[in-house]
Amino acid sequence: MVNVDFRNKNGEGFYWADLQTNDSREECERMGHCGRTGYGNIIYSLRETKKLPGDKYTINKSHLTASIGGDGTLYQLKGPKNSKPKEEFQI
Repeated sequence: MVNVDFRNKNGEGFYWADLQTNDSREECERMGHCGRTGYGNIIYSLRETKKLPGDKYTINKSHLTASIGGDGTLYQLKGPKNSKPKEEFQI
């Protein structure tokens, strides 16, 4: 389920996907970390869709994994393999 969508009219760009779980095998495989958070929290994934040269293929890449509590508290924010988020994603 897409929660916040920043993609353009061609479907390219970033979006936050609400994974609606606290344990995601897909996020584990995409990001190289456990893909889990505490009970009562939900995992969100910052993903990017972009076209490859030639416009025939697109790729969809995960950049960040966030753990959000039911009250909206951010408990974790991780990059690939539990790394600190890249500077371009920091405010």
